[in-house]
Amino acid sequence: MGLLLLLLLLPMWAFAHGEEVLTTVFLLAGSLLLFLVGVLAVPLPYAEKGVLVAVYLVTLAVATYWANGLPYRINMALINWAIGLAPVLTTVSAALFMWARRKKSNVQE
Repeated sequence: MGLLLLLLLLPMWAFAHGEEVLTTVFLLAGSLLLFLVGVLAVPLPYAEKGVLVAVYLVTLAVATYWANGLPYRINMALINWAIGLAPVLTTVSAALFMWARRKKSNVQE
C-alpha cells in the first residue's frame, strides 16, 4: 500500500521540482535497496550489521544535508554522486575495516 502511494506521488515531485529530481529519488531508492539486500544477505554478527546501518544512515543524512544548500540544476551530477554513492562507499569501507580488524584479532588468538 505504501509503495503504491509512493509511486502515485512521484509525478507530483516531478511537477513541483522538474523531472530531473526523479533521477535523484530513484538513485536514492536503489542505493537503499542495494544496502538492505547487502546487509541482510551477508552473514555478519548483529553488532556489525548495526554499525553498518548506523554508518549508512549517518552518511546519508550528512550527504543530504550537504546537498540541500546547493543549486540543483548546476550541481545535479555532484548531488547525485554524493547522495547515491557516498553512503555505499562509506558502508563498504566500514565493513572492510571491521573485517580486517576481526581477521587480525583471530590471527592473534
